[in-house]
Amino acid sequence: WIYKDPGQLFVNLVDRGGNDHKLYSEPGVVTANVFQHVAFTYDRHSGVVTIYRNGVAVAEGNMGAARLQTRFPLYFGERPVTGG
Repeated sequence: WIYKDPGQLFVNLVDRGGNDHKLYSEPGVVTANVFQHVAFTYDRHSGVVTIYRNGVAVAEGNMGAARLQTRFPLYFGERPVTGG
């Protein structure tokens, strides 16, 4: 995946087997130069991942009940792999 859509939120959770579990919002969810609160949740028992903007769910998906890798860096507003 290469970043193309302005204002799109993206979450990539990696399980202990090294598998990516990605979730994207629609483009235009985030507005430049405006303060917004962004969060995501993952419920391991149901497998549901939800991305929120200003307390409202903007994307939801099911990745299954995975045990996540927790030793990777956490990035906000940057995706160093693609240089974006």
